Amino acid sequence: MKTLIETDRLILRALDESHWRPVLNFLEKGKDIFEKYEMEKVPLYYTELYQKSTLSQEYAATLSDRYVRYYVFLKDNPDVIIGTVSCGSITGEPYCCGTIGYKFDEDYWHKGYAREALRAVIEEVFGQLKLHRLMAYVMEDNFSSIQLLEAVGFTMEGYLEKNIKVNGVWTSHRLYGLLNPYEE
Repeated sequence: MKTLIETDRLILRALDESHWRPVLNFLEKGKDIFEKYEMEKVPLYYTELYQKSTLSQEYAATLSDRYVRYYVFLKDNPDVIIGTVSCGSITGEPYCCGTIGYKFDEDYWHKGYAREALRAVIEEVFGQLKLHRLMAYVMEDNFSSIQLLEAVGFTMEGYLEKNIKVNGVWTSHRLYGLLNPYEE
């Protein structure tokens, strides 16, 4: 996978462990929003050691096409992370699929940045990894995320009863899917 993607307004970069401080700043700033939709964090999650380890593993996985997390920056402010878009659970034949995920700093919502970043990552993983489909799991009441997925072409394919543990509670999710439009 590429470690850098540029769009009209954004820079998306896969980061290594040397970037632990801006990543930690981003995560701490958005903690109250992000944790509503994510699994419980281990006690060391908000530490230098944990973030360095995670970034190192993610960067290695990006280079081997097993996983990718792009950190999103504005071109006119390339030192501040405004969001992330990731593609994980990447599987080859016979499935050829991956799961997309994202989170953005609340200060940058409703400005089209998430849509722009998501489209760039979708194009990258479909083009480079030749995946057949992407999936996304969305909590039922996360209407902004549902609108974002639908805006970039995902369609709801099903409902999954209590499939992901969020903050210690099994929660239900909508399953969204997108087929590779570049396949022949």
